[in-house]
Amino acid sequence: MMPNLLHIFFAAITELEDIIPFLIVAIAIPIGFLYIIRKNRQQILDLEQREDEATRLLKDTQQLNKSLIQAGYDENERIKELLNNINLSVNHYVNNVMEMAGALKETNLSPEQQKNTDIIISCSNKLLEVAATGFNPVSTAKAATTIMNITKRKVVETEQLTKEFYKKYPLSILLAEDDDINQQISLRLLEKLGYAADLAHNGKEALDMVSERNYDVVLMDVQMPEMDGFEATKMIRVCLDTQPFIIALTASAMAGDKERCVQAGMNDYLCKPIRLNELAAILVKLCEEKNLVS
Repeated sequence: MMPNLLHIFFAAITELEDIIPFLIVAIAIPIGFLYIIRKNRQQILDLEQREDEATRLLKDTQQLNKSLIQAGYDENERIKELLNNINLSVNHYVNNVMEMAGALKETNLSPEQQKNTDIIISCSNKLLEVAATGFNPVSTAKAATTIMNITKRKVVETEQLTKEFYKKYPLSILLAEDDDINQQISLRLLEKLGYAADLAHNGKEALDMVSERNYDVVLMDVQMPEMDGFEATKMIRVCLDTQPFIIALTASAMAGDKERCVQAGMNDYLCKPIRLNELAAILVKLCEEKNLVS
């Protein structure tokens, strides 16, 4: 029995010898394809993982850039605010010095004292010019243009700046000013032209006074307690039927001041200390426009 089984087994093997290579090839091909597919799939997974890492890195980089840009912007704004505060401080104190020097010039000074007063005013003007150009990202020419008044004005000769000026250019004037020294200097300048101006000590008081009387001109200080000059001007433009001519008075020579005055509804702009010929030129222009020249 056993020999017969062996004989059958070896006979089967002999018959399969011809097809064994084909069987091997048939099995190897699918195995090879499976291996290649698995390898490619792993490569795809690796690429997807790298792409995810690259995407996360890009997002982190973008977020970092945004943070750096925001930090730079905040720092720039902080520096601009600091420089603005420095500029305002310089202008405030220097203008006070110039106003006091200007007031001294109207007294009986000796020639030597007069010369020293002129030197103080000249040096103060140079310091204001440096502050206007050095503390702000604007050129000297642009700063000079900003400090200039809003409208072109006719030059008023010095010999015309007397108390007879009022008779030729009759105007009712309100001065809105909170500082005692500035009040005295401004009222004295107006008196030189023959005007007896009324006085308001803050924006709210100025608003009440123009509501009770029709003034031709309001000299409006922009920085006052209770209500500043900008807010008072906006209220006047909204509330009154008869509108006065409003001249902004400011100790600051910042680049945006002129634009802010215009936006608030002010008609013209003067830097303190007020120069008599500049003020007179505005009044002349106003009277000519209103046909009030007598």
